[in-house]
Amino acid sequence: MSNVLDPFDRLKDRLNNPPKFWDPEAKAKDPEKAYQETTVMGQVEEIDLRENEWGTFHNTIIRVPDGTRVSVGWYGTVLSKRFVKLDLQLGDYVGIRFLGRQPSSTPGMADYANFDAFKVTGDAELAPEPEPEPDVDPVLARAEAELGAGEPEEPEEAS
Repeated sequence: MSNVLDPFDRLKDRLNNPPKFWDPEAKAKDPEKAYQETTVMGQVEEIDLRENEWGTFHNTIIRVPDGTRVSVGWYGTVLSKRFVKLDLQLGDYVGIRFLGRQPSSTPGMADYANFDAFKVTGDAELAPEPEPEPDVDPVLARAEAELGAGEPEEPEEAS
């Protein structure tokens, strides 16, 4: 995502585009307010802490390629562990995929929502392009490396 907008345009953009909440299991009562894809990928715009009846959790706002802003609550055992492991920062690119519900390995426990998540740091897009390799004859380059390049050295005179 490019930050070519001036600060006021960026503020207006955020005010006019409230985030949809990520709902990968499509359980929302109001689907218009939800982003119901099983994968969300984009750039992290905001990171904050929120609370609900189960405790405090991290929340991120992610701008996906089509411009939609998606709120991802990193609550639950799997997602909260992924958040800690990723150490997300503003500007990072993140991809999160809902892998489905999995049976618990602990007898008597309910199944759980499983996820995978990866990030690419925000600086990755700013990395310089590698310099192109010069056209070099590989045989000549090998010979120069083995024999030494340049003019042959004069033999030293014996003293």
